[in-house]
Amino acid sequence: MPKRELCEEYEEELDRKLRQIRRDDMVTVVYFSRGEYLKVTGVVTCIDPTAGIMKVVNTKIPLGDIYAIEREE
Repeated sequence: MPKRELCEEYEEELDRKLRQIRRDDMVTVVYFSRGEYLKVTGVVTCIDPTAGIMKVVNTKIPLGDIYAIEREE
């Protein structure tokens, strides 16, 4: 399965959501990895905008591969 292209409005919304996420937040992330979309829910243990990586528990996710993110209350 190829990676979906995001429209500009959705990309901006996703970027806004990502900027609000902090370490220790509980999140659900849908991301693209090795030809498929995966979903992980857990605590954000690291966000490194310079390296372009978010870590949810032990899962390293490239920020560019995130398709959807929601903070869990």
